[in-house]
Formats: sequence, structure tokens, C-alpha cells
Amino acid sequence: MLVGMACAVVLALILGVPTLRLRGDYLAIATIAAAEVLRYLYRSSFAEPVTGGVFGLVQFAGGFYELNPFSGPLELGPLRFGERALWLMTVAWGATFLAAGLVWLLVHSPWGRVLRAVREDEEAARSLGKNVFAYKMQALVLGGVLGALAGALLAINSQAITPDAFIPIITFYLWTIMILGGASRVLGPIIGSVVFWFLLTFLDAFLRSAMSAGWIPGGLLVPSDIGAVRFAAVGLGLMLLMMFRPAGLIGNRKELRLDVR
Repeated sequence: MLVGMACAVVLALILGVPTLRLRGDYLAIATIAAAEVLRYLYRSSFAEPVTGGVFGLVQFAGGFYELNPFSGPLELGPLRFGERALWLMTVAWGATFLAAGLVWLLVHSPWGRVLRAVREDEEAARSLGKNVFAYKMQALVLGGVLGALAGALLAINSQAITPDAFIPIITFYLWTIMILGGASRVLGPIIGSVVFWFLLTFLDAFLRSAMSAGWIPGGLLVPSDIGAVRFAAVGLGLMLLMMFRPAGLIGNRKELRLDVR
């Protein structure tokens, strides 16, 4: 995990030098393109000794689970969690709240106020003597470190990771999560990810149960269509959210009006 976060810092520095001078959609296009280049690089044959190539890596988290302090499952009413799940949940949610606390402190520090000024008007911040490029680079590095930590926990959970697990659509899932929870809020992405996961899981289980009970005619929907239907339903819900609550579930509407350009 530490090596992964260190690699994220190096990648952010290498990627940030040529791309942070871009703005808007051009910056997004450049970073997504860089991710695709790296994905194909990691799945190539010469990288196979390290990354496993197209087959990826499996069963590599034994050392993590050996540190598990839980000796048995936990039952909370209808919910039952095994000891491995409890250990992973403890570490993952602990890391989540530590990261949220760090980001909250940074947002409410002078560094965070300068970064907000840079977001709203780079020229105004630059005219006050602020090194805009340095602040953007610091934000990119911090985001890379948090993303690397999240990716490491995701890999530990599945114990199977391949380069193709991070296709471009994952970027849009993360964007959806941020919009759903609410931009400019520290807890926005956390709440957005929980709601996004719950909707996908609930719709999947509900549709399968409805088909088994005969509530949905077999000619109307088949099991292979459930995956597409649930994403379509989430997309429709996101459209309605943007219509009636454009700031997200807990977003600040004032932040939508701060763009002075």
C-alpha cells in the first residue's frame, strides 16, 4: 500500500508538469488518455512479471488478513459479517474517516482557501502572488495518494486485480458518485458512493426477486438485461437529481454560483 501511494506521487508529478497548464475539458481528456496508456502498458507482455499482464494478480493479501484481530463473525439482526469482512471494513472505514478528516482540515486551512480561489479565478490568485501551478500540483498529488489508497483497499477486498479492471467507465462512475453526493462537501463523495452502491445492489436484487416471483413477465425482461436496466435506472435518477437538486444530496447550492468568470 505504501509503495502504491509512493508510485501515485511520482505519477502525479510526472503527469502534472505537462497537463496542469491545461484547463477544463482538455485537462480531463489528457488525464483519461494517460490512464488508458498506462492500462495498456500494464497489460503488455513485458510487464507481466510485475503486473501479471492480462491475467493480473491474485491471492496476494494473505499478510493483511493474518493481522486480523477478529476471531469470529458478527451478527446485527439480519446482517452477518465474517471476520475477514469485519477486518477489511474496519481498515477501510477507518482510512475513509481519516482521509475525510485530513481533507476537512485542509479545506478550512489557508491552503484550502487559496486552492478555492485558484479554482474560481486563477488570474486573480496569481495577481495576489500565489503560485497557482504549485497549488494545483499539490492538490493533484494529494488526490493521487488518496486514490492509490482506495485502489489498494479495493484490490485487497477482491484479492484479484487486473489492468482491465480500471477501464474509462470507472472514471465516470466516480464522477457520478461525486455529483450524487454533492460537490464542495467533504462527506459528499462518501455519501454518494454509499448511495450509488446501494442503488445498484438493491435494484439488482429487487429485479431478480421480481422475476422469480413472476411480477415481471419473462418476455419483458431477461436476467442478462438486469445489469443494463439498473444502470439506466441510476442514470434516470441522476437526471432527476440534476433537475431538482443540482448541488447533489448534501451539496452547497452557493458553490454553484461562485464561478466569477
